[in-house]
Amino acid sequence: MCITSLSTLLQDIETVPSVFDVTIHGLQTDSREVGMGDAFVALSGARTPADHYVDDAIAAGATVVLLEAGQPAECREYHGALVVPVTGLRGKLGRIADRFYEHPSHRMRVLGVTGTNGKTSVTHFIASLLGETGSPCGLIGTLGNGLPGRLKESTHTTPDVVHVNRELARILAQGGRSAALEVSSHALDQGRLDGLAMTGAVFTNLSRDHLDYHGSMEAYAAAKSKLFRREELHFSVINYDDPFGRQLYEQLEGQCDRVRYSLHEAQTELWMTRFKPQAHGFTAHVDGQWGRFEVFAPLLGAFNASNLLAAMATALTLGVPVERVSQAAKKLIAPPGRLESFTGAGGVQVVVDYAH
Repeated sequence: MCITSLSTLLQDIETVPSVFDVTIHGLQTDSREVGMGDAFVALSGARTPADHYVDDAIAAGATVVLLEAGQPAECREYHGALVVPVTGLRGKLGRIADRFYEHPSHRMRVLGVTGTNGKTSVTHFIASLLGETGSPCGLIGTLGNGLPGRLKESTHTTPDVVHVNRELARILAQGGRSAALEVSSHALDQGRLDGLAMTGAVFTNLSRDHLDYHGSMEAYAAAKSKLFRREELHFSVINYDDPFGRQLYEQLEGQCDRVRYSLHEAQTELWMTRFKPQAHGFTAHVDGQWGRFEVFAPLLGAFNASNLLAAMATALTLGVPVERVSQAAKKLIAPPGRLESFTGAGGVQVVVDYAH
């Protein structure tokens, strides 16, 4: 459990008079999750002002309210709680969350996966490959947050930055050494990863989606590309079969180590040949800078071959030996709703595919 003082939490962010310095037991962005002694982060929403849920949070036990403010203002008491106006709170929240949860992303390898399709499968494959090779890897995404087999229900593909830090800290406490995050374009546009230390970023593909939010494919692509322009990023893994992936690869020259993967292009860093589908999986040859090897995966579809390449490229870039990656691929399981294969009565193969 993370506990800190208000002055420590806001050091170099906002001045707190010593008379108001209190102990913070929790950090919440949702008034429904507030407990006794917590600090509630009050941000404006699309339809609500910043102070809309303050009374609810205080009634639930919040002793501090960090209130989004348009201009500097003094701390004040309100219904037994301390209200601290913070100018530009949304942009500073990443630093606050990182500090409260004791910098979890700096103590593990954080791997972000973005793209229109494949985020869930690729993150789960990364977690499985790393886990099978002795390095527990947690998940944050559509199907839940935590270590595989111990996932907590999730309400967002990419939670806000407070929840992301909380889940990273929980994964660390449970023995995780890495975390694979599904990163949505909304999250990138809204700064939900601010303050995180990202080790690697993976791009799967780009197709028409979320134009109601972004307005154009150009804006959608620009949002996706933000994940790869982070100064702290060590490497990027890019689907070179995707037209925007090719553009992104060129744009990132000199910014970080770049790893391309492909089902069609030889001479990328990792490519696949002799793809042979079977009833309950596929075999293939994989070639590239780590040498040539054969792989079997109990997955269906060429798109899953591409997803597997993304996950293998990530594991190999992190230093996992080829032999261990190849062996771990044999144990992969499709995430729920992602072309899951079952054997029904009489040996009939049943495939469930309901996910977006």
